[in-house]
Order: sequence, then structure tokens, then C-alpha cells
Amino acid sequence: LLTVEPRGRGLLWRLRFHGPEPAWPRAELAHRVAELLPEVALLDDAMTLEFWDLTFRVRSDTFVQTNYRQMLVLYRTALDMLAPQSGERILDLYAGIGTLSVVAARASAGITAIEENPRAVHLGRLNARINSARVEYMPGKVEKALKQVRLGQHQAVILDPPRAGCEPEALAELIRLGADRVVYVSCEPSTHARDIAGLVRGGYRVRRAAIVDMFPQTYHIESVALLERS
Repeated sequence: LLTVEPRGRGLLWRLRFHGPEPAWPRAELAHRVAELLPEVALLDDAMTLEFWDLTFRVRSDTFVQTNYRQMLVLYRTALDMLAPQSGERILDLYAGIGTLSVVAARASAGITAIEENPRAVHLGRLNARINSARVEYMPGKVEKALKQVRLGQHQAVILDPPRAGCEPEALAELIRLGADRVVYVSCEPSTHARDIAGLVRGGYRVRRAAIVDMFPQTYHIESVALLERS
């Protein structure tokens, strides 16, 4: 039995079984229902993120910035540097649930999002449908998926890896593809500097840089850099 109950602008699902619980994951049914109702904010434990007239579904096992106000500052900074154009296709690496992908898709010809976490891929595809965004997901490790991307297919790249930064193989593939510009977002300055140095050796130059104070009164920051092909 699936019951949906009014809750603000969305719906909250609850799942009850009569008899033995099936072997497949409990969350799978809710995901399938969410796909059938893309226009409704179907809430999974009330985890819905809204900003800039967009709606995203989030789970506890996927990543989302926890400081809402500074998240908007960070995204605005990154998108101002990216400056997507209507005829461009953009790569979003380590795309997560697609927050930056969906926003960038508004001003571009489309986004190719690469993400390893299958839960995030599922929600990313759903979030693209909810917001009618031109986002196509490639599931898998970035360094492996990039090998399937053709030269000249994308003009810009959004790069937002975890704290450990990019694998050397991923940087090598990114340099091979030779996009005109790369916007690199990082939560760890040391790996940010390391990877930027690798991109510079591969023919890029740093054009702009910014810091966002993600958690005031702590040492945690997000750094953003725009690199262009020299």
C-alpha cells in the first residue's frame, strides 16, 4: 500500500506492507512513483531543496551543500565564471544530484553530467525531468566515463570533485578533451591547487579565482577558479 498525503506544496509518501516485506529496496517503489509524478514534489523524509524557482529531490546518501545561503553565493559565483552560452554543450563532472547541471542547462544547449553514485544519478535524472532541463547523465567514475566523450563535443566544463580532488587519469582526460574553459569548485584548497597546477601544465591558464566562506567562524571554505585554454 502506498499512501500519499498533502504536505504544503508536495506529497509525503509512506509505505506499508501487508504480509512479508519484499526483498527489493523499500526506496525503489518511491523512486518509481516519483518518476510517474515529476510535476509533484514527492518528499522522501521531507528532503526537498528549492532555489531560484527550481525544485530538487535529495536523499541522505547523496551530497548537497548544507549552508543554504552560502550555497547560493557559491553557485552564483561558479555560474558567473562559467557564463554558459545558448549554443554550448557543457560537461558537469562529479555532478551529484544535478543542482549546477540544471541551472547551467537553462542558458546552454545541454549538459552531460557524470556521476559515480547510483542514487545521485537516479535523483539527478529525476531532477532534470522535474525542472524540464536538458541534462543527460553518464553513470560511472569520471576518469572512466570521460574516455567515452568525443573531442569537440563540449565547450565548457564544471568540475566539483570531493575533498580528495581529481584522479590524475581524470585530469589527463580533461586536458585531452580541450574544452575552452573549466570552472573548478573545491572544498579543499590543497587539492584544488594541486589539480589546477596539473591543468596549467596541460595548457590552461587561471583567469579568475574566488573564495566563498562556507561555514563562518571555521576554516572551511569553497574556492572557485576559472581556467581558460591558453
